[in-house]
This record gives sequence, C-alpha cells and structure tokens, in this order.
Amino acid sequence: MICVSADYRPTYAKCKYKTGVFIMLLRRISISRRLAIQLLVIVIGLGVSLGVSLWQLKQALIKSKTDNTRMLVDAAYSVLEKH
Repeated sequence: MICVSADYRPTYAKCKYKTGVFIMLLRRISISRRLAIQLLVIVIGLGVSLGVSLWQLKQALIKSKTDNTRMLVDAAYSVLEKH
C-alpha cells in the first residue's frame, strides 16, 4: 500500500494515512477537474439508465403489439371456421 505524506506526495515509508493509487491520483488533481469527472460519470450513468429504460419500453410495446395481433388473428380465424 502506498502512503501519502501531508503534502500528498506518495511515499513508501510507514505512515498514518494509507490510501490507494486511485485516491492518491484524485487528491493530486484540481477540484474543478474532480467536479468535471463526477459530472461526466453522472451523465454517463443517466445515459445508460435512459437507454435501458427505453429498451425495456420498446420490448413491452412490441410484446403488447404481438399479443394484440395474435388475438385479432385468432378471432378472425374462429369467425372463418364457423362459416
């Protein structure tokens, strides 16, 4: 594990604050870049969520259309069988 000194420089000595490489990298970049990264992750997450929701809605509409068509065809077939 890499230790971070008080001025956020990585050290390999024993220290009080241990952190991973990812956290160390986040501490070294500016706050505005951290906020931009968070915003980007949020937008990507919203996009994925929206995409999954739209896909599920499309599947439900296709199933509903298929069921309605099948019902109409069965009704028409039963009418033709009686005549």
